[in-house]
Amino acid sequence: ACANPHFQVSGVGAYVKPITPVYDGDTSFALGFLNRNNKANEVEFKLKNMGLVNPRGYVVKDLWNNSPAMQLYPDHALRIIVPSTGAAMFRAELIKPNRFVEKNQMLDLLTNRVPAGF
Repeated sequence: ACANPHFQVSGVGAYVKPITPVYDGDTSFALGFLNRNNKANEVEFKLKNMGLVNPRGYVVKDLWNNSPAMQLYPDHALRIIVPSTGAAMFRAELIKPNRFVEKNQMLDLLTNRVPAGF
């Protein structure tokens, strides 16, 4: 028997598990969706409602279909069709922080040192 889903919409349960990679304590996620209905269901789950709240966003990839990855942010929704009595599985990989700009602000420092008229 499956554990209870973290979230449920129209009979489709969503299961969320933190995975690697991890950047600055923020994790990527595995997302599983289980449809217990006898018909396919189109559902959408807002990322922030599933705990995916990092403002840098996530690269979301369907692990079972050869569809292109999507770049999604916490306010975006993942809209999927889950087959009857079937499942779907996604990987939401945290977008790696740009440490050069975010941490050190080196671009600003370098820009301010360029001589006038250069």
